Amino acid sequence: MDVWFALGWLLACLWWGLWWRMRLAVKRVACLRDFPPHPDPPGLSIVVAASNEEHTVQAAMSSLLALDYPDLQVIVVNDRSTDRTGDLLERLAARDGRLTVHHVRTLPPGWLGKTHALQQGAGLARHELILFTDADVHFSPDSLRRAVAALQAMDLDHLVVTPWIEARGLIEQVFVSYFNVMFQ
Repeated sequence: MDVWFALGWLLACLWWGLWWRMRLAVKRVACLRDFPPHPDPPGLSIVVAASNEEHTVQAAMSSLLALDYPDLQVIVVNDRSTDRTGDLLERLAARDGRLTVHHVRTLPPGWLGKTHALQQGAGLARHELILFTDADVHFSPDSLRRAVAALQAMDLDHLVVTPWIEARGLIEQVFVSYFNVMFQ
């Protein structure tokens, strides 16, 4: 019994130490809200991989097209969807010239679906700055102007931004929390 008690305390101390270390590390990470929106950002291409996203793609694309960004190209790669994703995207593209839809019908040997879709979209990008995202992500209107300001202020070639993830239900909350802990 003493062994289990000691092991429990050891595990608790390890988790406490990990939590404290992450808390200190998070304070050193820059936050987009700390950067004012870039007044005149360079052109930006957004590449979105979408596969069977009919329930989320319209809201996500509306969020992208509502961004406060002057020179924006949105490329959505419909990756072999079997639902209405492609039709919904085509309707959105007909209403907004900034949105281009590329359909992938087959997956070449040696490729994974999402990486192939993103590579296809990157090949269609006309701007040097490229943002890769998913078809279920929503953006706040000034987030890209802030991200570009951070990219330039820190003189970076590559920037990764962790999104706020809305988790519905206990299992999803546990998964998102675990993912965040492991990612940190």
